[in-house]
Amino acid sequence: MKFEDILEEINGFGPFQILIIILLCIPRIVLPCHFLLNNFIAAFPPHHCDISTLGDGGLLKNLTHEQRLTVSIPVREDGVPKSCEMFAEPQFQLLANGSISADLPTVQCQSGWVYDNSTFTSTLATEWDLVCDRKSLTKTTGTIFFVGVMMGGIAFGFLSDKYVYIKCISNIFNSSNGNEKQNKRVDTIHLVSFLLIIKILCQFLFYSVNAMRFRTDVSFTMYGRRNSLLASYIMSAVFGFSSAFANSYVLFAVLRFLTGVGLTGISIISIALSIEWVDTGHRSFIGVIGSLAWSAGNMLLAGFAFLVNDWRTLMMTVTAPLGVAVLTWWWIPESARWLLVNNKVERAHFYLDKCAKINKRQKLSSKFKQETLSEILEKQDTNYTYLHLIKTPKMRRLTLLTGTVWYGVSSAYYGISLNISGFGLNMHLTHFIYAAIEVPAKLMIYCFLNIIGRRKCQAGTLLLTGICIAINIFLPQGLWHMRAVVAILGKGLSEASFTAVFLYTTELYPTVVRQNSLGYTTFMSRLGASLAPLILLLEDVWTPLPQVIICSLAIISGLTVLLLPETLNVRLPETIDDIEKPRASEVSSHSVETAGVFLESMSTTDI
Repeated sequence: MKFEDILEEINGFGPFQILIIILLCIPRIVLPCHFLLNNFIAAFPPHHCDISTLGDGGLLKNLTHEQRLTVSIPVREDGVPKSCEMFAEPQFQLLANGSISADLPTVQCQSGWVYDNSTFTSTLATEWDLVCDRKSLTKTTGTIFFVGVMMGGIAFGFLSDKYVYIKCISNIFNSSNGNEKQNKRVDTIHLVSFLLIIKILCQFLFYSVNAMRFRTDVSFTMYGRRNSLLASYIMSAVFGFSSAFANSYVLFAVLRFLTGVGLTGISIISIALSIEWVDTGHRSFIGVIGSLAWSAGNMLLAGFAFLVNDWRTLMMTVTAPLGVAVLTWWWIPESARWLLVNNKVERAHFYLDKCAKINKRQKLSSKFKQETLSEILEKQDTNYTYLHLIKTPKMRRLTLLTGTVWYGVSSAYYGISLNISGFGLNMHLTHFIYAAIEVPAKLMIYCFLNIIGRRKCQAGTLLLTGICIAINIFLPQGLWHMRAVVAILGKGLSEASFTAVFLYTTELYPTVVRQNSLGYTTFMSRLGASLAPLILLLEDVWTPLPQVIICSLAIISGLTVLLLPETLNVRLPETIDDIEKPRASEVSSHSVETAGVFLESMSTTDI
C-alpha cells in the first residue's frame, strides 16, 4: 500500500487541501515583494551636486536657482545637469554667451548631492548617498540578499527534513499519586525564532494526560515541515521589520542577508507541504495555481511602491502580511507523508483523520493504520542529510541533472528580466506589466503539464526561451518593437519554466529528502540569480556576449531535462529505494482517471 491509496480513501483533493493552499498563499505573496524590492528601495532618483554652500560667500547670492546651476554644474548632451561633477570655479561667462562647457575643469561633488524627490521621498541611495563612486553599493544589497537566500535554502532544506530527539534537562516533579520515575517522549510544538538558524534554541513545553513524575531526561521532537515553516515566518518578519530601522548601510546589508535566509524557508517548505497533501492528479493544479500567489505579490509590489514613496515605510508594508501568516500557522497541518516515513504514525493518523473529517469522509480504520505501519514504513533511517542526495548512483545522477536545470532556469529568467527595456512608461507601471505577463504564462503551463507531461513542458519552455534570446541577438536595434515582443515572449517562457521546475522537482525526489533536494536546487537557482548581473557586465567585452551565454545556458538546461524521467501520473516516491528501483508500474489508476477527466473537460470547454 502507498500513501496515495490512503489519500484516495480520505479524498486527496477536497476542502482540507484547498484550505492549505489558502493558508500558504498569504506568506507566498510576500516573497516577490522582497525578492524584487530592490527595484524600488535601491532606485536612483535624478540628482546633482549640492551647490548651496557656494552662495554663502556672496558670489551666487543674486542669481536664480537655474542660473546657479548653469555656472556651477556642467550638463550632458541632453541638457540635463551631470550627477557627479561640478565646475572647479563658477563659470559666469556661461550666462552671457552660453559657451560650451565640455572643456572646462571640473571636480567631484564637494558638499554632497541634491535629489529629486518627486518620485521617491527616500531610497537607499538618498539615505546614505550611494551615488557616483558608491553607486555599486545599492546593487550589492541585492547580491547580499540572494546570498542569504542561497544559505537559507541549505539550512531550511536540512531542518525541514530533519527528525531528531533532543535530550533536555528539567526539574524533577513529584506526581500526586506517587508513581515511579518513567521515561516519556513528549511531542511539543516549538515557537522557533531566528535563533534556530544561529543556534538551536532548546525551548520546550510538556504535558501529561495522567498525573505522573517527570524524569530529568526528557526527549522531544523538533524540525519537520511545520516547525521549520514557523521559524521562517518569525525570522523573515523580525529581520524584515528590523531592516526598516537600520541606521547604517552595513547593518542594513546584514539584516537583508538574514531576511533572505528566512524567506527561503517559506518558498521551499510551502510548495512541498502543499503538494505532499494532494493526490497525483491534482499536483499540477497545486503547483501551478499556488504559484499565482507570486504573480499577485509581484503586481501588489508595484501598487505598494506607487503609494509608499519612503523606503523604510515600504519595507514595513511588504513585511506586514507575515504577521497574519504567523497567526494562520496554527491551522497548517504537518505533512503526513513526512510523519509516516519518520515513524510518527500516531501524529500522522491524527492529521489524516482530520483531513477525512474536513473532507466529509470516514476516518481511517485501525486495519488501515496497521497496513500503514507495515507497508509504508520499511525501517527507514530517520536522519537524512544532503549526503543522501549523492550516496546512491541514481540519486547522484538526479542531483547533478536537477542542479544543472535549476541553474539554467534561474540564469535565463533573471538574465532576461535584468536586460529587457521598459515600455516607455514609469517604472511602477512597467513593473506591473511585467508581473501581469506571468499570469498567462502560468495558466498556459498548467494546461500543458497534464497534457504533454512535465519533462516535455520543462524542456520545451527552456529551449524556446533560448531561441527567443538567440533571435534578439540577430535582430537589429532599429526593430525595437519586434525586439520588445520577442523579449516579452522570452520572459513569459522563462517564467513558465520556473513555475514548472518547482512542481517537477518535488515529484522527482523522495519524501525523505524532498526538502533537502529543494534546499540544494534553491541554492543552485540563487547562484544563477546572483551571477546573472555579472554576466550582463560582459557586454563591455563584446556586446552580444551576455545574450550568447544566457542563450547557451537555457538551451543546455533544456537538453538536460530530456535525461530526467517523466512524473506525470506517477506516485510520489517515498524512500530512496523508490528512486533506485523502477517506478513505471506505480502509476495510480485513480490518477489516470483524474487526468482523463481533466483532458475531457479541456476538450469540451469553449475557449
